Amino acid sequence: MITIILLVFSVFIIRAFYLLADKYKRNIFLHIFLGVLSYFGSYFISTLFIVIAFSISFKGVSFENETIVSCFTIPFAILISGIHYKVLESWLKKNEKH
Repeated sequence: MITIILLVFSVFIIRAFYLLADKYKRNIFLHIFLGVLSYFGSYFISTLFIVIAFSISFKGVSFENETIVSCFTIPFAILISGIHYKVLESWLKKNEKH
């Protein structure tokens, strides 16, 4: 179930970065790849961080409820991708060729 949610959001991330790269006539595949990489990378890193934090805080009790962890990590991954999008958009706007 979580994988389906991740893939659905990745389609929206791909579309956003595609439209941004197409608007400024830049390398579409590079920006799509970097956008998806920031999305999945931030998801996996934040998942790892939360699992380690829960393991340390509960003194070795295994915390592997994927649904609970994903309630925190998926929105965080979308936030990081959105920040990446806005930074890239401002950089492309600033360096736009006339």
